[in-house]
Amino acid sequence: MDLLRKRGIATAAKKSAREAREGAVAQFISPGARAGVLVEVNCETDFVAKNEMFRAFCDQVARVLVENPGTDLEALRTDAVSRIRENIKIARHQRFEVAGNGLVAAYIHTGAKVGVLAEVGAGKEGTVGHDEFKQLVKDITLQIAAASPLAVTRDQLDPAAVARERDVLANSDMMKGKPPQALAKIIEGGSRSSTRPSACWTRAS
Repeated sequence: MDLLRKRGIATAAKKSAREAREGAVAQFISPGARAGVLVEVNCETDFVAKNEMFRAFCDQVARVLVENPGTDLEALRTDAVSRIRENIKIARHQRFEVAGNGLVAAYIHTGAKVGVLAEVGAGKEGTVGHDEFKQLVKDITLQIAAASPLAVTRDQLDPAAVARERDVLANSDMMKGKPPQALAKIIEGGSRSSTRPSACWTRAS
């Protein structure tokens, strides 16, 4: 067992310099939906990204991050590298845990390249048990995935992205012939309406 562990560590060390630009997004929600995790795990090839063993590892990482956040993920990663034979990186993760009344839900879009994790609060404890509320939380994750927001709030938007949107609006056909005094207000309103306050991220590429 010690020899196998040493070989696994050596294999992981050799492959750690390789680029890992493929991968998948995985999620795990605790029983009762009080806590949840969204995690991105990268690998070298799209073939491995679709492999059942790799997907099972992604699911295992998400589950561990919910149930035992302090677990040494490096040990899990090293073992996976020795079995899958590609460089694997646990790129990033987000963990939500409800404080008060509410639920955590997640959605992974087909292909496991887009994932959403949402925490939705409720005013009353009894609301959380209603099927309508559970469906609402699920629907919110689906809508976030469909909207593909750039940031959660306007303050988090990349200023370069905002400037690009304003430039597109200013030079669009709809702006031709508009009075100069109204142009600035129209552009400001248009750039604000294009920002969607939601939460979503995709596997890095």
